[in-house]
Amino acid sequence: GRRRVLLGGLCVYLAASVACAFAPDIESLIAARFAQAVGACSGPVIGRAIVRDVYGRERAAKVLSYLGVAFAVSPAIMPIIGGYLQVWFGWRAVFLFLSVVAGSVLFAVAFILDETNRNPDRRALNIAGIGRNYRMLLGSAEYLGYAFSVAFVFAGLMAYIATSPFLFIDTFGLRPDQYGLLAAFNVTGFLAGNLTSGRFTMRVGVERMVLLGVSLSLAGGLTMVATALLGGVGVLAVIFPMILFLAGMGLV
Repeated sequence: GRRRVLLGGLCVYLAASVACAFAPDIESLIAARFAQAVGACSGPVIGRAIVRDVYGRERAAKVLSYLGVAFAVSPAIMPIIGGYLQVWFGWRAVFLFLSVVAGSVLFAVAFILDETNRNPDRRALNIAGIGRNYRMLLGSAEYLGYAFSVAFVFAGLMAYIATSPFLFIDTFGLRPDQYGLLAAFNVTGFLAGNLTSGRFTMRVGVERMVLLGVSLSLAGGLTMVATALLGGVGVLAVIFPMILFLAGMGLV
């Protein structure tokens, strides 16, 4: 089912967030962050599975686009909150705040969410069956096309998330709270892509929307490369191409 697995993932995330807040050293923090990520993955994965349970293929694409709006709002708000919490109270306050958020979501899932998988497959964990499923997926060009499209745009986002704090804070000299405010600009692109996808997917089709999204992300990435090679790197030279990249990601 969906509900119990999601509850388990949220419990892991909550426990790991508390562990992050009270980590005595960097090694403990890294280990707790790893566990936090494992728990956090349950939300996006199971959320999409729930949408698949309830809606068909084309309608699911539309609903997932609007669900993406929620994913867009979070990266806009959280870095701002995190930046101010760090400046005002120190870095541990960020993880205490995440613990409160995790507890609230856990409470909502426990008392509001119903099980959407009405016919669980008791053989789903059969190793041989899992192997056959993977062989079928890896032999499908359509599946690989979609999977690689999502994987690569998210890889671009993760590269940006991993390096942008060093670039903006260490190189450009911004404060953590100022860096957090920049996230709002990036999210405008992602939000625009999701809203466009939700509005036009039924008319244009999934394949064309994915192709358009990949093209926009490629254009944003190439613009950033060209700017760097020409020596024009600055805050705006990074932010505006990233908005274009994230607009494509929202479509994908």
